[in-house]
This record gives sequence, C-alpha cells and structure tokens, in this order.
Amino acid sequence: MKKILVAMAATLLVGTVAAHADTIDVTGSYKLSYQATDGTGPGLNPNSGSLDETLTVGTATKATDFFTASPAGSSGLCTTNRGKTTCTDNDTVSGTITAKFTINTPDGTQTISDTGSYLADYSPKSDSIDWTTETLVLDYSSLLDLDIILGNASDWDISPTISFELVDAPPTTPTDAPEPGSLALLGTALVGFLGFTRYRRARA
Repeated sequence: MKKILVAMAATLLVGTVAAHADTIDVTGSYKLSYQATDGTGPGLNPNSGSLDETLTVGTATKATDFFTASPAGSSGLCTTNRGKTTCTDNDTVSGTITAKFTINTPDGTQTISDTGSYLADYSPKSDSIDWTTETLVLDYSSLLDLDIILGNASDWDISPTISFELVDAPPTTPTDAPEPGSLALLGTALVGFLGFTRYRRARA
C-alpha cells in the first residue's frame, strides 16, 4: 500500500507540472517606428496592427509577410533629366526600424521589442533590413515560452516575415520549486499515507 500511495503522489505531481493545453490562442498587437540615420526613411505599411494566432505547442506557424518597407521616392541625391533618373553611388538611406509587440498572456499583458538596421541604396536599387535579435522570447506562462521569429529581407520594396512558436519553457533555476497545486496534491497523498499508517498501528 505504501508503494501504491507514493506512486500515485509522484504521478499526480508529474502530470500536473507537465500538462498544458496543446493549442492556445495568442492575441496582441504590434507597432512599427523608424529612426533615420541618413536620408528620408521608408514607408512602413502597415505600421501597426493586431495579432491573433492559434498556436500548437512545439510547432511554428508558417512565416508570413509582416509589413512592407518601401524606400522613399527620392533620397534627395537623385536627378532627373528628360525622364531618366540618375543617382550617385553614395545615394543611400539608412536608419533603424523598431517593432514593438504587446502580447496578452496568462500572466497579464507583456511587451517585447526588437530593432533592425535598415539600408536603401538607390544606385543599385537594393533595400534591406537585418534584425538585431531574430527570435524574441517572451515568457508566455510558467510552462511555456512564446518565440516571435523575425525574418530579414532584401530587395527593393521589402516584406520581412514573421512567425510564432510556443515552446516548453526551460527551468528558471536548477531546481524549480513545484507549483502550489502540485504541492497540494502531493501533500494530500502523503497525509493519506500517514493516516493509513496510524490506522494500521492502532489496529496492531
């Protein structure tokens, strides 16, 4: 009987810690901004929006276009003669794009952001954005992390991609303390075991 009760307590404890919903609806919003370093910044379309993703734990969503960054019509160093536009080699625009996310989580509303280096070169007509941190990790709950995966892009009008993934959260300390619910279940099992032991001793 002792072995059975100990096994039951262990099973309840492990099951409570490991269990979480396989599919979760993640909602929130995002906001984009641009800080120019050289020249006129790009148009960001859209520059804000809402997020509503149904995520399966352990499976990333398909990468989709997040926004489009379009270089300004002219950086001020291009000239037009008889309908032909000519730009100098140093005709560039650069700056920083910031993406700020506001995510609704079981622990309340949380924010997280990333910056990307933006560069548009009008002479070869190349345009790019490179994110500082391509994967943002948000503590979605005590058991899960939300990964926001940002893709770099290069072309003329560029559309960086975004995808999401819910992953099992790594331990916050080498020996994580069990959550209160798990401790309660374990305590109930141990109390039952002690009561059964006293009952046997009383009968003996």
